Amino acid sequence: MSFQMPITVSSVVEGIDRRRYLLPAIQREFVWKPDQIEQLFDSIMRGYPIGSLLFWEVEPESQGNYQFYEFVRDYHEKSARHNPKANLAGVHGVTAVLDGQQRLTSLYIGLKGSYAFRAKYSWANIDANFPIRKLYLDLLESDTDWDGGYNFKFLTAKDRDKQQDRWFEVGQVLNFEGLRDINDYLMNRPDLAASKFAADTLMDLFQRVRVDHSMNFYLEKDQDLDKVLHIFIRVNSGGTQLSYSDLLLSVATAQWKRLDAREEITRVVDDLNDIGLGFRFDRDFVLKACLALTDIQSVAFKVTNFTAETMGRIEDAWSTVEANLRSAVALVAGFGFSAYTLTSLNSVIPVAYYLMKRGHDASWVDSPSTTGEREAIRRWLTSALLKGTFGDQADTVLSTIRAAIAETTGPFPADEINRRLIQMGKSVRFEPAEVDALLDAKYGQRQAHQVLSMLYPYVDYRNVFHQDHVHPKSRFTLKRLADAGFDEAEAKWMIERVNHVANLQMLGGPQNLDKGAQPFDTWLASNYAAPEARSAYLDRQYIPTDVDLDLGSFQDFYVARRALMRDALARALGMEVSQADAPEPPVVAERPAEEAGAPAAESAEAPWRGDQTESAQEAPGGATSGEAAPDPREALMGAIRGALVEVARRPGENLITYSELARQVGLELGDDAQRHALSVLLGELSRSEVAAGRPMLSSLVVQYEGGTPGAGFFALGREIGEARNGEDVDLFAFRQMRATWTYWHSGSSHGGPDERAIDRPPV
Repeated sequence: MSFQMPITVSSVVEGIDRRRYLLPAIQREFVWKPDQIEQLFDSIMRGYPIGSLLFWEVEPESQGNYQFYEFVRDYHEKSARHNPKANLAGVHGVTAVLDGQQRLTSLYIGLKGSYAFRAKYSWANIDANFPIRKLYLDLLESDTDWDGGYNFKFLTAKDRDKQQDRWFEVGQVLNFEGLRDINDYLMNRPDLAASKFAADTLMDLFQRVRVDHSMNFYLEKDQDLDKVLHIFIRVNSGGTQLSYSDLLLSVATAQWKRLDAREEITRVVDDLNDIGLGFRFDRDFVLKACLALTDIQSVAFKVTNFTAETMGRIEDAWSTVEANLRSAVALVAGFGFSAYTLTSLNSVIPVAYYLMKRGHDASWVDSPSTTGEREAIRRWLTSALLKGTFGDQADTVLSTIRAAIAETTGPFPADEINRRLIQMGKSVRFEPAEVDALLDAKYGQRQAHQVLSMLYPYVDYRNVFHQDHVHPKSRFTLKRLADAGFDEAEAKWMIERVNHVANLQMLGGPQNLDKGAQPFDTWLASNYAAPEARSAYLDRQYIPTDVDLDLGSFQDFYVARRALMRDALARALGMEVSQADAPEPPVVAERPAEEAGAPAAESAEAPWRGDQTESAQEAPGGATSGEAAPDPREALMGAIRGALVEVARRPGENLITYSELARQVGLELGDDAQRHALSVLLGELSRSEVAAGRPMLSSLVVQYEGGTPGAGFFALGREIGEARNGEDVDLFAFRQMRATWTYWHSGSSHGGPDERAIDRPPV
């Protein structure tokens, strides 16, 4: 591998346009957002280094052995996100890009193409909400951002026409041959002709794009794919990291012989996410399912599990894997789960494995003869999700469940699975206190859906069903309840519980819309006047028959219905708990836990404790049962901070995804409580860092799609006074990223900011 003479921006863009530079199948797809492209062009205009590129020269006789893709030119967030497969007819020799794809695609879009992204607060299912935008440069004013620079912006043609002379379409610079063309352009625009800023800016753009040889690159000429893969993985372990599954998918793509792994897996992910009400499956899920369903010994994400032999097995079994994943997801969607309520993606894998091992085809999912068996799967799956079975030791849990299914015959072996999970220290039994906690789930929460799923097993979620407030929520305000004769303590008690499971029921969509905000007793009388129909409804909905059902008796109704639901839920979870064991909630206002000095619920604050027993459970941070274990919360906070400091100190400008950080510190993002815990701890970490005079360290944790922190990051910045009034969300995030890189790159990080920081988007 040798360093080559630098080339101009325009020459590399022309090479992309002429298909001289292509992307090997091992590359991931384009993920940069418009503001990152704008920042890249600003960095180029300022003469900042933007990093070197790595090319692979593929000889003509070898190029037919590999699959290549073209760069995305006109990117559309909804309909044109995938790279088109390259047609190599007439192409003699290919230069493949191993490092620098995001930067090069950004240059290509900015100079030759367009970027269509959704307008803020608009519906994603309407094509018109994704207007096409091109990159423009402001010729009258510098950027008003905190650090100045050049004002690049993606604009629609309509927006650009409002100030036509001000905005220069960046791609037009490719048509300029010299200063005469620049002068002619300015002279034909009166608003610009007398502007020194416009002339200087346009000449700077021409210089940086057409003249300066600023694109540094290395060239690898070896035709050995194994060596190229090694280089690719080594190079992509820094910068804006590929997720581990990206690297493994790269290996799979290179090793499949008949099918294109990247296209197949991407297609299946998209198809699975369109089932039912929609899901958020990803390539990690499909790759993990491939390992599990092909009986590869370990389901862990390790390079050693993705050898040529295992890749061959997966390719051979691909149609079977795909079919059973589709059936499993369709089955889970029929249980009422969707992107929001399915708290662990991995939980679907045992279902798919069971369908495959028993030879059940797609018709099994809807067959009336298999209703009982599907119900057993639904109960087991919902119980496992409620218990957080897949929250930690996920790979071991999957392997244990897979073995139980493989080594049994007949119906779904829920009892055998649970027996083996108990042996590995994963409790699947619910204690009375846990049942009470489940009944405290609130309207709209994922856990509330799972509890209602257990209480309403007969609901066919392929039809539209709603969570409905038995007593309408709109009546539960302090004023309305006071007008109804309740004192303040009673009203607060009622408002606290109106959203709990004990005031929720499952109603068909049309019936719920008809019910609206009618008083419950009024609606019941008008819809179930016949004694038989009324009795059936009350029994089906766990409505107590020994209390009045008007608003004035809500407290009695709530206590009685909660007791009925508690017994039903206990039986559904395999328990035998009498109503006498259930503590009745008080019928007076409680002091909030924080006022009374009570600790927060452990399930929310410390979900990483999982189902720990007194045996050899290992706490985050390393202590085992034979040692004095550190406080789990402090240990986890230390692990998170250590991981982020390591990322910040790496050479260059590095980020880490939420999923990768969770993997490193032993959390499972598929578990709602653990994901919440990670969010809480990241917030606390940034607060403490800012209090110590350091930038927000959590800025380096980003979403896989988009490469930016989550929505709560900006809110936190405003809360602690770091975000400026009116500051753009993404620019605030990048400012914090840059400050973090600067701080941790400045020697031992004790000498203050390093003014040599590179001003460019993360690569």
